Amino acid sequence: MKKFFVIAAMLLAGFTASAQINIGAGYLNENWALKEGSNKAGNIALNGFYAGASYNIPIVEGLGVAPGAYFTMAFGYLRDTEGSKDIYKVGSYALQAPMSSMSIIVPVHVTYSMDLGPGKAFAYLGPAFQYGLKLKSELTTNNGDLNALISEFAGKDAFVFENAYAKDDSGNRDMKPFDVKLDVGFGYNWKFLQFNAGYTWGFLNRDTDEDASAHANGIHAGIAVVF
Repeated sequence: MKKFFVIAAMLLAGFTASAQINIGAGYLNENWALKEGSNKAGNIALNGFYAGASYNIPIVEGLGVAPGAYFTMAFGYLRDTEGSKDIYKVGSYALQAPMSSMSIIVPVHVTYSMDLGPGKAFAYLGPAFQYGLKLKSELTTNNGDLNALISEFAGKDAFVFENAYAKDDSGNRDMKPFDVKLDVGFGYNWKFLQFNAGYTWGFLNRDTDEDASAHANGIHAGIAVVF
């Protein structure tokens, strides 16, 4: 048994010595597909950035595991079923719902790399666990008296919240903060620079309404420094 622990410690030390730390940032797009029952109810379209780090631990030649942690921030609008950010219109007046989002994402990727040209090409696949810190929405207008326009808009309260993840006095939330995602992507590593792009699927329904659903998918692309 003692020999086993010694061997395990040596292997772990070898993995750690050859591990790579990636510190990076980049562009992030989040698209929340909204439904009421089986009918489309529009979407939330957000654009922003991510920043953080991952730790690529090699397992065998070309194959590794890369856990990480990233902060995200994005801004955009609630859009109707036709993709317009004008969710309610009266003549030349339009009501809009700007939104902002902040979250923490913890990916655990399986990576595969191979020599290509002066550097290495790589691909990754794996789960990512997201926890929403804040999801804010308000109502604005492109023209005219906001209060007069809002007064005609039925259901306006459904689109106004300081933080949809926060519990109200009854202990209820508008949106669930936790999601389990699947990440897939590719990139290229040249010397100390790394470029990557990927797509993310959100598996969990984030809407707390039993008759509605909200699934958050997205794309990301960025650059990292490799140590």
